[in-house]
Amino acid sequence: MASRASESATRFESRLTSSLLLMEAAERAKRIELGRRAGSQARALLDDAAATLDATARARLRSVPSYARVLSARPGDPDRHALPSRALANIAKRLRPTRSRARILEDLLDGARDLVGAERGAIIAREGSEVRLLFANGGLTEVSRSIVARAFAEARALLTTDARGDERLAGAASVHMLALRSVACVPMTDGEDRLLLYLEDRLRPAAFDERHRALLVDLGELASNALVGQRALAQARERESELLDTRRALAEVVDRQALELAAQRAVLPDIEAKSEAMRTALALARRAASSGAPVLLMGESGSGKDLIARAIHAASPRASQPWVSENCGAIPDALFDSALFGHVKGAFTGAVRDHVGLLRAADHGTLFLDEVAELSPSAQAKLLRVTQDGEVRPVGANANITIDARLITATRKDLRAEITRGAFREDLFYRLAVIVIEVPPLRDRKEDLPGIIASILHKLGRGDLRVDPSALDALRAHTWPGNVRELENELTRASLSASDALRVADLSFDAAERQTLRQQVDALERRLIQEALRETSGNRTRAAEALGVSRYGLQKMIKRLEISPDDER
Repeated sequence: MASRASESATRFESRLTSSLLLMEAAERAKRIELGRRAGSQARALLDDAAATLDATARARLRSVPSYARVLSARPGDPDRHALPSRALANIAKRLRPTRSRARILEDLLDGARDLVGAERGAIIAREGSEVRLLFANGGLTEVSRSIVARAFAEARALLTTDARGDERLAGAASVHMLALRSVACVPMTDGEDRLLLYLEDRLRPAAFDERHRALLVDLGELASNALVGQRALAQARERESELLDTRRALAEVVDRQALELAAQRAVLPDIEAKSEAMRTALALARRAASSGAPVLLMGESGSGKDLIARAIHAASPRASQPWVSENCGAIPDALFDSALFGHVKGAFTGAVRDHVGLLRAADHGTLFLDEVAELSPSAQAKLLRVTQDGEVRPVGANANITIDARLITATRKDLRAEITRGAFREDLFYRLAVIVIEVPPLRDRKEDLPGIIASILHKLGRGDLRVDPSALDALRAHTWPGNVRELENELTRASLSASDALRVADLSFDAAERQTLRQQVDALERRLIQEALRETSGNRTRAAEALGVSRYGLQKMIKRLEISPDDER
């Protein structure tokens, strides 16, 4: 192989030397045509050799005096030195729409430069009246703006064999400033922007010819098709990504709405809200669910504070996260730190394993602390620190742990009165009472009583049990100091003795003995009105006639006695 290479080099040197000697002899003999042919042959040999070298070696070759001397000669016979068509096919293989725009342009420039033996080149984009070099090689940093402007304006391949002598560029100062000889420009597009493949040679006149123009035009069309396809593919991928993002967002909305709907469906059957007081409390609870702010529920024992707290969690963005509930009155003060903050193994006698504590167990979810007024002053101070810093330190640990648990508290006491007598910290109150919901006692929401009774009986498996009107009057007349909890207890016991209907005899208290005269009169009037309305199918005019009162008077009695439309049927 070495001998063949040496033989080839010897043959090349011999042919080049012969051509140069013939050119010199012809010039001395003033045989111009013979000298031109010898010079063209020498240049063709040197151009072919330069095409096999890198940019640095190519520049050194062109600085050789013999090469510089023959640059003024026209290139050799096109048929003798055919361009490498296989090289064009190899470049085309790399111009695929699936590649990035940058890689397509970079491979295009490298391939085009090698294909025609250009000294250097660039890919140029036009932005308004300005041009910008997207890629450049061979040390190119500045191009002839006159040639580039002309190529963009004419929108066709531009080829100049000697830029300094080209009449079309006679007024182009940049051509002379950059000392350009040969330039080739080929317009392209990526479907939206206009681009230009720019190649130049500062030393060789006629470095590019019609063969090069045809190849570069074909290469420009291939590159344009690849760039258009790449842009379309990128836009399709972007639309697909946007569609996926939209679908995810819609799925999140649907999931959130489903959770909210499920929460409301789970809550509304248990929280009856026909009374104005309860409707107000539930409306505030629904608004509080989405806010994430601490909530303080105030109301009598058994009024349903824990049920509303669960409803707030279930309707909140934290619904899928933990729900942790604890009665503060059940936590001994000595164990408060461990119960709330947790402890590490070995922190104290009996700590045989790590314990996460209530706050860490409720991380990203909701912690419900019932009867918060029962906390000791020291426990209140520790809880205050957590609400301020959002951090806990387990007993025996050396570092704090950040937590994100929503806090809902409840109390049956009047915390403002507790603050006044020094039993509750005012600063802690304002931390807990960002949203305050007053839960009304059962005695102030008698309109809700029929629905609550039906819900409790359904939960007890006695949904088919009818409630006698007299029993309902007795239940309405009761003051219910234990609120809904007492009602549930009463109905659980009464339903065991009732058969087809729940009657006064099934109740554990004698309603008549506990009623005032006014209450007994109201109960009697309510029962007579209900019976008249049932007999007349809810026709108030006919019911008034049967009772011997005016229709207006009957309406006033219905309003005063809080007779609901369900009671009229």
